[in-house]
Amino acid sequence: NLNGNPFSGLRGELETQDENAVRKGLRTKESARAWSYKELNQLSDLLPKMNKEAHLCMKLAIYTGARLHDVCGILIDDITLEGEEDSLLHIRHNVWRTVSKDSIERKIPLYGEMLQHLKHYVAVRDFTSNKKLTPRYAKTENSAESLSNLVNQGYIDRYISKDPKLKPHGLRKTMQARFDAAHTPNKLSGYLIGWKDQQTVGMQKEYNKQGYPHSQLLKVLKACHSVEEWAS
Repeated sequence: NLNGNPFSGLRGELETQDENAVRKGLRTKESARAWSYKELNQLSDLLPKMNKEAHLCMKLAIYTGARLHDVCGILIDDITLEGEEDSLLHIRHNVWRTVSKDSIERKIPLYGEMLQHLKHYVAVRDFTSNKKLTPRYAKTENSAESLSNLVNQGYIDRYISKDPKLKPHGLRKTMQARFDAAHTPNKLSGYLIGWKDQQTVGMQKEYNKQGYPHSQLLKVLKACHSVEEWAS
């Protein structure tokens, strides 16, 4: 481990102990925690070391807070790449996969580095015969799990921390923590992250699944990504 982390070599052992305790009813399953500002920067710095599809998937997961299952299932038709005022990622059911059962369909504005990265990525690829944005991680329903394992073992464990609660799934909680720090109304943060609850589902019906105005979502998303301190 580059940082001499005291957790080095413990992730597998700790997860096994936790799974055994959960199975015996001694404790409930521990969920992933939010990433700290430092940890998130460490992960971002590692993205260029990954293969290009893993790089894009993880960049989108950090940017949107979406589950890897939803990120890995994006089709080229699910993204609109124009200017900041009209570029978006539509996380929705498509011919390849359905959105995670505890999430909602939503439209997420694209801007800045994320928008430019997608434009460059798409420009050098041919989607004529295969419309999957990252086909390497959209082969089967379990492909997202292989990406999670790659990131956990090859990057988080090796370079950041062996803490078993530090996982890609924790990027959802990280996004919520950043929205909270930016004082974003729950109805907006819940929609963008895709939390499925009475409020967001009700909003979808009210707006005929069109979501909120693009400019409004873009404003709160920019505020969220400018935050450098949040609960983790």
